[in-house]
Amino acid sequence: MLSKHTHTFTKSNNSVGQKLSDVLDPETLISPPSIAFAMGIIHLAAAENTDKQLTDMFGQKNTVDGLIEIQKLFNQSIIKMANCFVFNEIFKIKDEYLNTVKQLAMICVRNFSQPKLIAQECNDFIAQGTNNLIQNIVKPDMITSDTVSILINTLYFKTVWRKPFKKHLTTDKLFDEKVMVPMMKQRKMMAYFEDDNVQMIELVYEGEEYGMVVALPKNGDVKGCSKYLFNDITFKFEHVDCEFPKFTQRKNIDLKPLLMKNGVSDLFSSGECKLSSMSDQKVYVSDIIHEAVVIVDEAGTEAAAVTVAMMCIESCYEEPEYIEFYAHKPFAYAIRRRACNTVIFSGRYFGPQ
Repeated sequence: MLSKHTHTFTKSNNSVGQKLSDVLDPETLISPPSIAFAMGIIHLAAAENTDKQLTDMFGQKNTVDGLIEIQKLFNQSIIKMANCFVFNEIFKIKDEYLNTVKQLAMICVRNFSQPKLIAQECNDFIAQGTNNLIQNIVKPDMITSDTVSILINTLYFKTVWRKPFKKHLTTDKLFDEKVMVPMMKQRKMMAYFEDDNVQMIELVYEGEEYGMVVALPKNGDVKGCSKYLFNDITFKFEHVDCEFPKFTQRKNIDLKPLLMKNGVSDLFSSGECKLSSMSDQKVYVSDIIHEAVVIVDEAGTEAAAVTVAMMCIESCYEEPEYIEFYAHKPFAYAIRRRACNTVIFSGRYFGPQ
């Protein structure tokens, strides 16, 4: 029985997965929970139309308690989630929001004047959180004078099949009539579904909590059959002769235009973004990048993902308080050699003669 928070997040997770899948290129790879969790942390600060657009995109607004529960769900023996929020020391973040995100993410406050060091620290966190499957995502030139925070979510998954494929049965076969690939083979009872559009199987991992669902289109429309991945499918156990490729897939995606296509626009506008629970400063999200990698072989699966959100204010330069020195009245002056204070001209000025 799913808890209320788990049900809410699952609904949000699958909703965003489906929506992004609809606007992505045919060949793609994403990790919806990495995206949904990172955006959920940002969403906690959202107000007004920014809040509405995010709620429309993700189906609902997650609570702090809900995100804490989900984070526990994604931190077990075979799956690990980590979050890090790196703040520019000049950023005036509200205490209430800071105390909230401390429950969800590691907090780092840094001087952003050295972008290379900040990028390196972010990339070290990403590499550690993905078992080095994803590296060098944050580039120094992404950190500008306006950057006030960087939010990072990592997700790592590694486990074995409940029934591994036998290596000696793997042979090279033609894939899509174009290229030879190592094709694994199993003949056994497995979860199977079929209708007019697709054939589907589920390959179960050890422990049976996780499985890989594979949808094979009958008409060649891979993008069209992706919707099956996010729906509840009633499988039946059938005798299946399964041939499935060993593969490694990696994709890096700019999420900003995809979210904007789905109606999330205010978040990226310095004039319209309302993250008022985060700061009184005009903060907005400048970029969101996402990378995912999946490795499948006879033994099992290793996969990782990262979502990075860069946040800026219109200008990180704050007008200092100036001491007034208005020479509106007579004054004395000297022109001097500074090194030894040798005065070479001196005078008192009382205005034009």
